Amino acid sequence: MSKAKKLLLTLGVGVASVVSTSVMAAAAADIQPAVDQMVTDGTVVIGAIGLGMMTLAAATVVFKWGKAQFF
Repeated sequence: MSKAKKLLLTLGVGVASVVSTSVMAAAAADIQPAVDQMVTDGTVVIGAIGLGMMTLAAATVVFKWGKAQFF
């Protein structure tokens, strides 16, 4: 293999490595908004479940109180 071919091959591999690394870095930076959205939505869901459980507990206490008033 001639020196010119070796040089072009080396440069090609080097450029491909830099391009793939920059693509991976860009891809890693692009997932942050999705992660933030999942964290925000997860917090909202957990809060809604907690509110539902507290409402159910309150309704149960009120029902027991109302039942005790009649019997």
